[in-house]
Amino acid sequence: LSGPKLRWVVGKKPVFIDPGKGNKYGEVFTEHEINRTLSGIIIDEMATHSILAALQKKPAAVKDLAKELEIPAPDALKYVLALKRRGFVELDGVEGTSPIYKYKAEEGRC
Repeated sequence: LSGPKLRWVVGKKPVFIDPGKGNKYGEVFTEHEINRTLSGIIIDEMATHSILAALQKKPAAVKDLAKELEIPAPDALKYVLALKRRGFVELDGVEGTSPIYKYKAEEGRC
């Protein structure tokens, strides 16, 4: 969980909760709001890493990843498409109407 998004929010936490500072719009966040944001980022990071680990073992459809990792299929699709945009995942083929995704080796990334 050393992703840049998590590090950025943790680093900005003191500024975001300081009544004299806040974000660039002057909005100040409560401890609860910051913790909810951090929880969401952690959940996203864990799901993303789980999907990458599963796809390193074998190519899979989003619905199969969702079932295996016990996450909602729409969330699994969101993570897979984000990984595809970032060059970590690529289309391997189609089975029926389901796209099959595979891990993209580092040398093949953009």
